[in-house]
Amino acid sequence: TYLIELSVWDGYFVDKKPSSISYAAIVVAMDILSIPKTSFLTYKMDTSLDMTKLCVERLRLVYDLASPQLEDASALSGSIVS
Repeated sequence: TYLIELSVWDGYFVDKKPSSISYAAIVVAMDILSIPKTSFLTYKMDTSLDMTKLCVERLRLVYDLASPQLEDASALSGSIVS
């Protein structure tokens, strides 16, 4: 869900098919969690495999940019509780 929420904030995804964004979120989540790539990745959710690949790459970039902010927020909330 978090990856889908990130896509909402990026104008790049405005004209992309929801199925391509969902597929990208699953692929990125599998990568983040180090889940082996299985036959799941052979399904083509878009007629253009290149477009699906671009969605995956862009969503991973957005996630990587947001990650340091998440870590900073966690550190801040931890210091407030202490």
